[in-house]
Formats: sequence, C-alpha cells, structure tokens
Amino acid sequence: QQAYDAAIRRVLREPKGLLAQRFLDGRPVPVCSPAYQARHRLRSVEDIARATLLVTRSEPQAWPQWLRRRKLVPADGGTLVFEQLYFALQAALDALGVALAPAALVAGEIERGRLVALAEVKGAMSPMYALLSPRTSDKRGVAQTLGRWLQQTGGVARG
Repeated sequence: QQAYDAAIRRVLREPKGLLAQRFLDGRPVPVCSPAYQARHRLRSVEDIARATLLVTRSEPQAWPQWLRRRKLVPADGGTLVFEQLYFALQAALDALGVALAPAALVAGEIERGRLVALAEVKGAMSPMYALLSPRTSDKRGVAQTLGRWLQQTGGVARG
C-alpha cells in the first residue's frame, strides 16, 4: 500500500516512479514594492545586486543560485532572513527589500501593482508546482481528476 494518494510539491522535474501533473509556475522572480524600487533606483537586473535581499530559511541558496546564473555578485546591500516565504513577501510589500518568489505566487500582486517584477521569467518551467501521485494506485483516477482541476485553475496546459 502507498504512503499517500497524492501530494502537491514544488519540483524541478518529474520524480522517478511518480506521475507529475504540473499546474503552477514555480520559477523564481525577484520582486519588491514600487516604493522600494523607486527609492533604490532599481532599473535593471544588475541593480538587484545592491539591494537588500530577503532570504528564507527554507531556501537559503535560492538567492546565491539566482545571482550566480546571471553572473551577478551581491554588493553590500545586506540580507534579511525570514522563516517563511510569506514573511519575506510581506517584507517586500513593506518596502524592506527584494524577495525571490515563485512566479505564480506573486502574479496577482504584480497585476495589482503592489509588487514589481525586477526580471523576466524565462526558459522552461522549472521548478514547477505539481500534483504527484503513484503511477500504480487504486485512486489514480481521482488523483488525475484533481490534477486536471489544478491545471485548469492554475492556467498551465497539461504536460
């Protein structure tokens, strides 16, 4: 018997032995409030290197990896560390710095103008949020139905 019927996880790729139905974009995007952007004159991706970076304990390597991929070295803008992503996002909304968050989780705040994306999200969708389920399960049909609903709600085509 399986330990679970389905789980929602942020993954880089489909785990071996599991069916993954992707439904949300988990690629990281740097965001800050319009006030922080204006006060610190953040006009290009390179300017992020001198901003205060809002870091989460659950993903301490997220910023270093993101900066390294863009060949940026952080200046002395400092960091503020938070236990959870939602605390870091609240700090970004409060104009305390730049948070690195999954694109899908901040899309609404960007659309409302409460946050500004400081870089474009490019490339293949990885990481992604996916519904994971065992390939062989007597509840596979229910998991697939849930996965289709998540895809429709999340706006990601089946894949």
